[in-house]
Parts: sequence; structure tokens; C-alpha cells
Amino acid sequence: MVQRSIFFGPAEISALRRRLSPHLRHCTTFELLTACIWRCRTIAISPDPNEEVRIMFTVNGRRLFNPPLPTGYYGNAFALPVAISTTGNLCKQSLDFALELVMKTKSEVTEEYIKSVADLMVIRGRPHFAVVRTYIVSDVRHSGLEDIDYGLGKAVYSGPAKGDVGVIPGLISFYVPLKDKSK
Repeated sequence: MVQRSIFFGPAEISALRRRLSPHLRHCTTFELLTACIWRCRTIAISPDPNEEVRIMFTVNGRRLFNPPLPTGYYGNAFALPVAISTTGNLCKQSLDFALELVMKTKSEVTEEYIKSVADLMVIRGRPHFAVVRTYIVSDVRHSGLEDIDYGLGKAVYSGPAKGDVGVIPGLISFYVPLKDKSK
């Protein structure tokens, strides 16, 4: 699988939003990009139309806890929900279809969901997720990594060192911040 970086600026995001039904245009940039890339990637690899394909993404759970997590808590507080579709439905339906699946999946992540997954991991011994026909995205644009200074100044880049992170190339993509050096 050949991997390339794709840059989505305000003009590209706006163009994608215009393709959506009016009731979906309020979606987040993350939701829009995730739906679009999942659908396009699935079309590109063209698995059997009857097979299921999955998109897995990180959801920050810190704001979901009541009472809130203690100040200074630096442990994990995220979930990895999965949206599922058949290849045929994902490829033949409009971008709206993929977006609605992503938005619905993301909205189902609650405090109870995160605690339930944590319990399941303990009971089942951290089972591995299904890798076949699963695509993972993680948004690190707002992580603050680009602001860390180890003594040489702020980071120029904050993302994986190479695109094929992990054992299986093309399994995961990261949304990383990009600074416009022309400004």
C-alpha cells in the first residue's frame, strides 16, 4: 500500500461541507475528515461489497467524567469506538452516510461506556481488536505536542516519524497540525 500525506486546509474542508446535506454541516472537522477518508480508503482498496469494514478512532473521555478527573491526572481517559458498515453501503451511499455513522458512534461514548470497556479489558485480558478491514485514525492536532520545548525551541512537527506506524502499513493515520510557513 502506498501512503501519502494529504493536506486539508480551510478551502478543502469548506468544499467537503458543501457536499453534505444541510442538517449535517454542523459536524466537526474531525468527523468530516474521518468519514471522508474512511469512505475514500474503502473505495480505493475495494474489498468485497458484502464484507464489513470498520473505522476506529480515539475519543477523549476527560470531559465525560462526573465527578471530573482530578487536576493533574495524566493517565489514560479515552475510548476507541468503532463504526461498522458493509463495503457496499459505505461505497454506494453518499458521504452523509459515512458521516452519520461516525457521528453516531462518537456520540455513544459516555462515562458509562468508558468504564464498561475498562471492565471488559480486565475480564477478557485486553483482547486484540479485529485488524482485518479496520482502519484507525487519531487526531493529535490539539494535543499540544508542537508547543513542547526540549531546549532547542518549539517543535517543527508533531506526529509519527513515518506513515506506516505499526505492523500493518495503512492501518492507522494521524491528523497532525500543520503550520503555514508562508505566513
